[in-house]
Amino acid sequence: MNQSKHRLHDGRHGAALAIRLITKAKKNQVVSVKEDGTVHIQLTAKTTGKQANAALIDYLAQVLAVSPEKIEVVGGVLSNDKLVAVTDIEPAQAQERLLQHVGLE
Repeated sequence: MNQSKHRLHDGRHGAALAIRLITKAKKNQVVSVKEDGTVHIQLTAKTTGKQANAALIDYLAQVLAVSPEKIEVVGGVLSNDKLVAVTDIEPAQAQERLLQHVGLE
């Protein structure tokens, strides 16, 4: 039997965010939301990988007003292009909160 690398999810509702992460920035901020829905975020984190993912989760928790436990990097763990799942928030609500933070901080 061919074993797939894909995982099944538990069916919780939420939003999926395509993130383009820039590290080593002067401040944490949502830079923009592109036409294709990709969210450009700058963080002061000095590295990529696990430390940058933790910083991203903490920052998104503040911006989206959700618990960090509701956020998971599900794709691009070691990349600057990430797929992030946020449970218990509607996609429209996530987009609204992100747009409210564009250029702030």
